[in-house]
Amino acid sequence: GSHSTGKSTLIAAFMARPAEAHEIILAHRVRYVLLCTDLNEIDLRVRSAPDGLAAQLVKGQAPYWLERIPLDKSAEWQLWRVRD
Repeated sequence: GSHSTGKSTLIAAFMARPAEAHEIILAHRVRYVLLCTDLNEIDLRVRSAPDGLAAQLVKGQAPYWLERIPLDKSAEWQLWRVRD
């Protein structure tokens, strides 16, 4: 279904280098990226793809095309808006 397609797209984007991740995100018209840095799944993606988008975001190194939106939740949650 669309949920599994969306999840596989998100995983592909998180593991891709930021330039490739940008292409994936634009192709699927993603407007926001929500990341919880405290999840085992994210840790796995970071270890599997140390140059990928998830690894960059966990290190606080967002690409120019993502704008951080402050959240009142815990520091583990990060919300980003995809810039036009």
